[in-house]
Amino acid sequence: MSIKSKIIISLLLIVISVLGASATYHYFQTQQTLHAELELRATHKLQRLEENLILPLWELDEGWVYKIIQTEMADDEMYAISVTGAEDLEEALVRDQNWQVISQVTDAVAAESTLVRQTKILRNNEEIGVLKISLSNHLVTERLKQDLINNLISTAVLIVLIVLFLGLILTWSVLNPLQAISLAVLELTKGNYEVSLKNNSHDEIGQLANGFENMRQNIKLREQERNSAITALEKSKSELLQLNEHLELRVSERTSDLEKSNLQLQETSSALENAKNAAESSNKAKSIFLANMSHELRTPMNAVLGFSRLMLDDPNITLEQKENLDIINRSGNHLLNLINDILDMAKIESGRMQMEHEPFDLGLLMRDIIDMMHERATSKGIDLFLDQSSSFPRAIDSDAGKIRQILTNLLSNAIKCTDSGQVLLRLSSYEDNLDQPIICFEVKDTGRGISKEQLPLIFSAFIQVGEQAEQTGTGLGLAITQQFAELLKGHISVTSELGKGTTFKVAIPIIKLDEQNLLSIAPKGNHKIIGLAAGQPNYRVLIVEDQMENRLLLRRILESVGFQVIEAINGQQGLEQFKQCAPDFVWMDRRMPVMDGITATHKIRELAKGKNTPIVAVTASVFEQERYALLHAGVNEIVNKPFRDEDIFNCMARYLDIEYQYQTQEIDIQATTPNMLDAEQLSHFESAWRHQLAEAANSLDIELSLEVIAKIQEAEPVIAEHLKHLVEQFNFEKIIELTES
Repeated sequence: MSIKSKIIISLLLIVISVLGASATYHYFQTQQTLHAELELRATHKLQRLEENLILPLWELDEGWVYKIIQTEMADDEMYAISVTGAEDLEEALVRDQNWQVISQVTDAVAAESTLVRQTKILRNNEEIGVLKISLSNHLVTERLKQDLINNLISTAVLIVLIVLFLGLILTWSVLNPLQAISLAVLELTKGNYEVSLKNNSHDEIGQLANGFENMRQNIKLREQERNSAITALEKSKSELLQLNEHLELRVSERTSDLEKSNLQLQETSSALENAKNAAESSNKAKSIFLANMSHELRTPMNAVLGFSRLMLDDPNITLEQKENLDIINRSGNHLLNLINDILDMAKIESGRMQMEHEPFDLGLLMRDIIDMMHERATSKGIDLFLDQSSSFPRAIDSDAGKIRQILTNLLSNAIKCTDSGQVLLRLSSYEDNLDQPIICFEVKDTGRGISKEQLPLIFSAFIQVGEQAEQTGTGLGLAITQQFAELLKGHISVTSELGKGTTFKVAIPIIKLDEQNLLSIAPKGNHKIIGLAAGQPNYRVLIVEDQMENRLLLRRILESVGFQVIEAINGQQGLEQFKQCAPDFVWMDRRMPVMDGITATHKIRELAKGKNTPIVAVTASVFEQERYALLHAGVNEIVNKPFRDEDIFNCMARYLDIEYQYQTQEIDIQATTPNMLDAEQLSHFESAWRHQLAEAANSLDIELSLEVIAKIQEAEPVIAEHLKHLVEQFNFEKIIELTES
């Protein structure tokens, strides 16, 4: 079918659909109008008859009634009329099949294709009769038929005219141009590229013609280019035949070159494999070396520090001996710190350092650090100040050990690099855009400062900035500090000016806890254990340790409070002693001859008596793989060397029902809580003293607060100790409340 036929049929269908819908709509509208007019006429006739029949029905004049309805039946639309009244008055007229008026019973009023109306005839609101009329709609039907015929004729004529008109327009504007384009395309397919297409219109057909003309010109151009390419290809083919004559020689040379390159690649791969094996071997050797160094250095350090502490507790030593022991203890702790720095750096580099979450009292941690650093600052003749904002939290969940190490490293570095002036620790907190609590530590000193050239190297491992003569330590403190800050999801920054001082800023995200949690965080005891409480069982403790000095140190610590001690110098002897003595607690070393601690623990756990006996490992190793091996063997816990006395006693108290006896103090500030102080207890003090204490508390000045409290130490020692406790707990709000009430 041609496009012209398709378009004409489409137009015909569209016009028929539109005009048919319009004619249908007009038909139904006419039908509704005629029926509405019929109902209106029926209403009028009913009203007129009702008015005319009132008097005849009242007088019961049947003849008069008959004449009235006979007159109304003269209307061809009226199909039937019936009237009923009192005393069996009944008159009815209806049309028969020939549309003639005849008398009929009342039931014949209703019929198909009629409109029936009925009403009651009233006189003075009294019913005197009933009137029924029936109008035929045959006139309406006739008018509808005639109207439908007229619509169909006019619609058909209109359809023909519209289709002819649109067909002529489409033929002139669309079909003829398309036919011209079609003929031009046919010529183009035959290879005739010279036929041009004339176009004078700017509509879509004109754009199509222009596109065809551009395509014809492009094809013609491509044909010319193709001919040129064929010519060039023939020329290249000739050159290729000439080059092919030398191809075999060139392939042979290239093959030889590839074989040489492959040989070099194999040599390089072998060298890389050897280098990789060497690196892995070196890394393994490094790990073995660090593990051995940890054990070999920390084990004797345990003995040095332990025995120096025991000797310091001896009341018979002289002052000079005490000073010598203090030097030994400080030097040993310094050496231990250097060892820990190197091992921490090794852990960080190997990715074994992890963050540990625990709830703790940040205020107590700050107090411990300030107390520890205050002595160092005082010995150098410099001031150490603390500036704490009121928003700084007390109870948090984070890694207390790493936060302590960060602040200790920064304050130690600041004190070391400051010859005169002061070191300031500023504590604050804020919330970031995600409502994450952030704590900030700022350590500012008035020391030597760092030059701009050396500032980028400040966090590099094993590198120390400043004068060579002033450099001490390993150069790992700040590197570890930066690594710890990043491990805690925080960051550290530094600003410095040569000769004027340095400022380190650390920001660490934390989980803030309600201060009610402080009640559940057990503080470390400050009372010295001097023995077992009365009524305690005679606990037997087995020490399995190959190093004589460490075994002796642990024995003296345990015997000093009343434990019965059994010794073994290796795992095999420890197993035999366990079978013979059935101890209540076992201290197990890791590395021993004959049988190590892991094997001995396995064998003890296999015994019936050894299944529930607490076994705690004492080791100098800090590497996770060795700790995991011990825990997997069945030890309950691990205590690292060098240990403190309280580490030993607290560990045993966790597994045995032990109560200790503590050294008593002159004033027991735990007897009453600081919250029991009230303003009345301070009311008899001088107002100037209370004013000074209030000002010191408002400025959060710890040193000034302690100086003011010292003024009443002799007169009121109990109250002074309670106030000191409030200062140490950073509870300045309570002090302000007591002094200003």
